[in-house]
Amino acid sequence: MATATIGLFTSDLVGINAGIYFLISHGLISSALFLLVGVIYDRYHTRTIKYYRGLVSVMPVFSVLFLLFTFANIAVPGTSGFISEFLVFVGIFNYSPLVALITTTAIVLTPAYALWLYHRITYGSYSPYLATVFSDITIKEFHIL
Repeated sequence: MATATIGLFTSDLVGINAGIYFLISHGLISSALFLLVGVIYDRYHTRTIKYYRGLVSVMPVFSVLFLLFTFANIAVPGTSGFISEFLVFVGIFNYSPLVALITTTAIVLTPAYALWLYHRITYGSYSPYLATVFSDITIKEFHIL
């Protein structure tokens, strides 16, 4: 969100438009990620990351959708997150190359944490904390996503 705010305050037409697009894109992507967290919480009644491992073996559709929205969150090319983030950084660079250099730390730190989180939740041996195996996402949840 700091990236969008900086884009809005660049006083550059590209930065302002990109900041607005970033806010819309982020709203859709983060809503989907929160819905996926809600799906997991609804089944296992905990949000503690250390309890989740190996969900790809019991919830493959969930894992694919979680990967897709994680990629959109970290702005992989081809997603709305990439387009908006790239245009925000063009606007920031037009405003000040030094500010653009400082804000690029978000490009490194966000994907590092998001990919660590995805790997931690979906891969590995199935967690003994989650004694019961629940079904994958329902058709209703799939259509909402």
